[in-house]
Amino acid sequence: MSKSTALVIALVASVAINLLILGVVIGRNTASNPKAERAPMEWATRKLNAQTQKVVREELRQRIPQIRPIRRDMAAATRAVRKAISAEDFDPDALDRALARLRDASARYQVLIHSSLVDLSADLTREERISLAREAIQRAQAVQIPAQQR
Repeated sequence: MSKSTALVIALVASVAINLLILGVVIGRNTASNPKAERAPMEWATRKLNAQTQKVVREELRQRIPQIRPIRRDMAAATRAVRKAISAEDFDPDALDRALARLRDASARYQVLIHSSLVDLSADLTREERISLAREAIQRAQAVQIPAQQR
């Protein structure tokens, strides 16, 4: 192997290692930075004017520490439901417990989201409240189970 080939290999390896380290650092900072995490219902603010959108999104971001553990519970409960439903040795009681856990987490999430909506709506105009509600309703109607999963 020539000196120039070895140098090129060393440079490529160096760049790859540096990119890997940069990715790890960015990933850690993103995971620990609440601003990088999407706020609950942030998507519903997209039609608000820029200033109102900024205020509402910031208020929603402040709720991330309360929502994060509930989102984790919902994800864990969803995994438990999938595991129970697809088990070789199906256990109806295990599925029932997993579904109960999912209902509980979903209910806690809804309570927090609903109280957030009430708090935020107090500072919005009638038109802004309607816009927020429309986005939420359209999103709920768009979420459907495909026929092959029914």
